[in-house]
Amino acid sequence: MQAGAAHAESKGVSAEDVASVISATLDAPRPRTRQVVGTAAALQMRVRRLLPDRLWDSLLMGSLQKRGRVAEAAPSDLPIS
Repeated sequence: MQAGAAHAESKGVSAEDVASVISATLDAPRPRTRQVVGTAAALQMRVRRLLPDRLWDSLLMGSLQKRGRVAEAAPSDLPIS
């Protein structure tokens, strides 16, 4: 767990950058619905606008599964048809 946090910290944006965006958002009279912090997030948002929803969802789920963040549904969790 700590190794994952260290990796995220080295590859991601700093807590200070996130705090700065949060502070600016709270002070804004009409804040934007979505705030983007960092160049990787800005690129993702641009790509998101270009791709169809199903393709974006597929890419996102594939990325989460590779990182082990999406649990497989157990047969008892599936809806009964």
